[in-house]
Amino acid sequence: MVACVTQICNSLLDKIVQFFLPLKLVNFLNTVLIDTRFMLINLWSIVHLGAGILYFFIWSKFSSNFYRGLFVWLIINIAFELFEFMLGFKGLYQELFLEEIADIIWDVIIGLLGYCLVWLFFWRRNF
Repeated sequence: MVACVTQICNSLLDKIVQFFLPLKLVNFLNTVLIDTRFMLINLWSIVHLGAGILYFFIWSKFSSNFYRGLFVWLIINIAFELFEFMLGFKGLYQELFLEEIADIIWDVIIGLLGYCLVWLFFWRRNF
């Protein structure tokens, strides 16, 4: 059995995930929590939230400008999601990996939320 994160299950993104993560973990992270027309949240959202939290701590070591950090994190998230989307292609003329736009948007929002939560609860007075 193979771990898949795309609909085609044979893209470069799938091969990268299969190389780095065990099947059970990928299947667990693929668990969908909310799936509506405008919202798609799965357990990969925990990874995005954690990345936002980690980024805040890294950013706060180099700068105290919360809003600049938030903007840079937004750009990093969008670039990552676009890169991830491109890795989902099976080939130039093959079937396109159709990750839901809602999933991409919510991945970015949850990543930003992780950054903001740390600031809101722990660091707000220091900035």
